[in-house]
Amino acid sequence: MVQTVAVVGAGVSGLAAIKCCLDEGLQPVCFEMSDDIGGLWHYKENIDKDRTTTMKVTVANISKEIMAYSDFPPLAVYPIFMHNTHLKDYLHRYADNFNLRKHIHLNTKVIQITETEDHKTSGQWCVKYQNIQDNKVTSEVFDAVMVCTGVFGKPVMPTFQGMETFQGEIIHTREYKTSKNFEGKTTLVVGLGNSAVDAAIDISEVAKQVYISSRNGSWIFGRLGPGGLPGDMLMLSRVGFYLLKKFPSLLNKLAMSQCSKKLNHKLFGLNPKFSPLQSNSTVNDMLGYKLLTGEIKMKPGVKQICGHCVEFVDGSKIDGIDSIVCGTGYLPDFPFLDSGVIDVDKSNMYLGMFPPDRKVHTLVVIGCFRQKGPIIPVTEMQSRLATMVFKVIVLSFRFVDQSNLSREPTSCLEVTFIFEKFLC
Repeated sequence: MVQTVAVVGAGVSGLAAIKCCLDEGLQPVCFEMSDDIGGLWHYKENIDKDRTTTMKVTVANISKEIMAYSDFPPLAVYPIFMHNTHLKDYLHRYADNFNLRKHIHLNTKVIQITETEDHKTSGQWCVKYQNIQDNKVTSEVFDAVMVCTGVFGKPVMPTFQGMETFQGEIIHTREYKTSKNFEGKTTLVVGLGNSAVDAAIDISEVAKQVYISSRNGSWIFGRLGPGGLPGDMLMLSRVGFYLLKKFPSLLNKLAMSQCSKKLNHKLFGLNPKFSPLQSNSTVNDMLGYKLLTGEIKMKPGVKQICGHCVEFVDGSKIDGIDSIVCGTGYLPDFPFLDSGVIDVDKSNMYLGMFPPDRKVHTLVVIGCFRQKGPIIPVTEMQSRLATMVFKVIVLSFRFVDQSNLSREPTSCLEVTFIFEKFLC
C-alpha cells in the first residue's frame, strides 16, 4: 500500500509532486540539494557542478498565465514574461500557499535509490541521502519515488578536431552566469537554442564581437505576437494543438510566415534545416536587432579549431577567438539510480514518466524529458497522474483479490484501465 513518497528535487516539478501527493492523501518527503527551493529558477552566481540554474538575465519564454499552476495564478504585478526573480518569487508563494515547505529537506543530496529486497511484492524503494552540511548519510524506505530533477541534467559538450589546441576558455552555458569576464573579447557561441542565444546577446553588450555557430539553424519566434499580444497565446491552446494534429503542414507554413515577417532567416544566415514544428525552435526578440547591428554574426557548423583560429564547414575562418561558449544542450541524468531502472531515451518511457518494463509502477520521473507545451502545467498533470496511479496500485490489488486473478497488472495501461474501472 503506497503511503510514503520520496520526491527528488524541489523545483517546479518537485513542488507540483508534493502538492499532488498531499491532494491524494499521501505522505511526501522531498530532498533538495540546494539551500532553497526553485530548482532551475533559484539563481546562484557561483557555479555548482551538480545543478543548473538560470543566467542572471534569463526571462521565461512562456507568458505567465500559460505557464502557471492551475490552482495558483501569478500576481497581476508580475510582467507577462517573468524574469527569473519573479518566477522564483512565484514558486515561493506557491510553496507557502499550500504549506509545502515542511515536507522539504534542503541541503540534502540523494546518493542512491535501490529496490528493497521484497520490491517485487511491496514495490518499495530504499533511498540513501546525505546532509550536505554535516555529511550525515541516512537510508530510509519509501513506498514510491518521484524523480523531479528536471531536463537540465548532464551538459552535452561538443567535440571538434583540434579542440585541445584552443588557447582560450571553453565553457558550457551551464557555467555561464553573467558577461563579467567577456569584456572586449571575441566570443564564439556554439548552438542556437534558447540558452545559447540568451548568452550570445548578453555577451554582445560588452564583447568586441560575438559569433554564433549553428549546424542546423533554427526558426526564431518572438515573445511579442501579432496585435501586441504574447505570441504563445495563439499557439499554445487546445485549438492550436488540435489544428497541429489535424493540419501539421498548414501550421508549419503559418509558423514560418510569422517568423519570416520579423526576421529574414536566410539573409542573416540562420538557415533552419527543419520546419518549426519538427524541431525545438528558439524564442527571442533581440537576436534580429543584434544581427542587424552586426554585434552578432552567424556562422555555420564548426569544422576544426587551431589555437585561436576556428574553421567552419563552409571553409571560412575566424582568427583571434578568445572564448567559446557551448550552448549544446543537456541529457537526462539520474546518477542515483542503476542504469537499468530508467532508460534515458524518452521514447521508451510511457508518457515520458513510467519505465515501461517494471511490474509495479511505484517509480516515476516528472518533468525530466522535454514535452510539448509549458513545463509547469505539464509537470502538474504528470504529478496528478502519477499520484493517482500510486493510489490505484492499492485498488488494483483489491481488484485482483476480488476477481481471483493470479497476477498483478503488468503495465501502466492496465493500471490506468483498472483506475478508470473504479472511477466508473
